[in-house]
Amino acid sequence: MDTKLLNIDEAFASLDLNTKTYLPWRLRWEESSAAYNPDKLVIFSESQTRERAAWMGYTSEYIEQILSHREAFLKNDAMVQLLWHIYYCMTDPTNPMPADYGTSVNLPESQGHMGELFYIYLYLCLVELPIRLDQARNVPEKITRDTLYDIVLWTQFNSEDKERLALTQGVWLNHHIGGRIHTIGRLQHERRICDYTTILARDPETGLLHGYTEDQYDDVRGEIFLQKGDPIISIHIPRTGPMDHEACTQSFVESKRFLKKHFPEFQPKAWCCFSWLTNKLWSEYLPEYSNVRKFVERYHHFPLPDREDTGLWYWLYKRWKPFENLDDAPQESSVQKAFIKHLKDGKKWMIAGGYVLPEDIPD
Repeated sequence: MDTKLLNIDEAFASLDLNTKTYLPWRLRWEESSAAYNPDKLVIFSESQTRERAAWMGYTSEYIEQILSHREAFLKNDAMVQLLWHIYYCMTDPTNPMPADYGTSVNLPESQGHMGELFYIYLYLCLVELPIRLDQARNVPEKITRDTLYDIVLWTQFNSEDKERLALTQGVWLNHHIGGRIHTIGRLQHERRICDYTTILARDPETGLLHGYTEDQYDDVRGEIFLQKGDPIISIHIPRTGPMDHEACTQSFVESKRFLKKHFPEFQPKAWCCFSWLTNKLWSEYLPEYSNVRKFVERYHHFPLPDREDTGLWYWLYKRWKPFENLDDAPQESSVQKAFIKHLKDGKKWMIAGGYVLPEDIPD
């Protein structure tokens, strides 16, 4: 199937991309157009598309849906050229773009269903990049597969939300495409630089670490241990089942070994988690045997600026907006019951953070 190559202004007008949000995609357009090679894109072959989707873990039902929309997608010349452009810029071995290039924004709503399908087809092509990066580091294929399976999970979540095949989670999944995150057992471990302004300093008398937010800098005492710009592992919890305490503990242990073997140059100051699952309030509501409570209590407190955590509605109920009447919210689990009780008491759930030190994790 031949694609008519468009100049940059034709393509951007066709896709409604003439806003500052999409300015990064205007870099190197002529270069990528000159190098256009559809043979490098697996989506031009039905058999290769099927094979790649199966490798990633898509079910046969999802694979058939992906294939059923493929021809209509390939007929959209501007969409295909944008896909090639991002693919080329990220995989060009001589001059690759930054790892988050091109996979951090969704296409405009004006592009309808084709726009919602864009990242499915892009990632079918682009997973070659993290696969290649992992192979160069001798990362076990199982870890690579487990990591990239998050693309499949988010396709399922987004498709349920949209009630049609869709993937609109490019902002999050660029970590996977860029090779910065790995699923190791139950948890996901992202290599990153701390971008919070909180400072951790070691008390000269007790030797314990104490956290200071930006408005407390005048109170800092002792030597700074961790600050903005330092390397950390950011922990994420995929929605793949119960948070078994032993499985989570083992994930930390394996992560420490994984870094030493495959990324020895990356030495994190701490394993941090910025999530509702580190909010100390859960210990007030949940029983001692609760997996969530055990997960919370493994962390030292990492103070963050006061801000309400509205994302809890999605993680607990798969919806972004609260129920107008709290009594309408299902309270089937102990976590849901605690969440609603807290809100009914007139309180708010705030964003939270925690950290685990390297010495807290067995070698």
